[in-house]
Amino acid sequence: MPGVSVWHYVQNGQACGPVELSALQALIASGALSADALVWKPGMTDWLPARTVAELADSVPPNAPPPPIATPPPGAATDEAADIAQNKVLAVIAYLGPLLIVSILAAPHSRFARFHSNQALVLFLAFFIIYCALFLFSLIPFFICLLAPFHFAAWFGLLFLMILGVINAAGGQYKELPWVGHYRLLS
Repeated sequence: MPGVSVWHYVQNGQACGPVELSALQALIASGALSADALVWKPGMTDWLPARTVAELADSVPPNAPPPPIATPPPGAATDEAADIAQNKVLAVIAYLGPLLIVSILAAPHSRFARFHSNQALVLFLAFFIIYCALFLFSLIPFFICLLAPFHFAAWFGLLFLMILGVINAAGGQYKELPWVGHYRLLS
């Protein structure tokens, strides 16, 4: 029967398997494996407690004592890792000027995309405020000659922080940008 030896389970914090369905059912029925042990097979989106999987629910002995909370094995995808993997592109897009709105609207519940959208939003608002101040000072005749290096520094700073943000987002890191990263506008 194809696809029988595909079950994996967690015991004592270690991933075990693959095993056949009948062997896994026997482990659970004998009490050697907790009914709340995490199990997985190809096709499942995440590791689940054995008692919640239809093929294994009948193997759970009655009145089984509740075990300690099971943790996924090393290397198992967690919600945070899945969020980062799914929304890495949107996090990168956030740093590309007007495309920030795409990142905000496309992933409203992603912690990773929201973090980088917030970083980009704060960056662009800070640049806008600095640029407006430079513009106002440039209206004063004497200051227009002195402000050219500041305009260059503002554009260079924006470009530098945008690239740094893209590198952090592409690397799957929650890393604040220098100078502006600690401000929160999006929750």
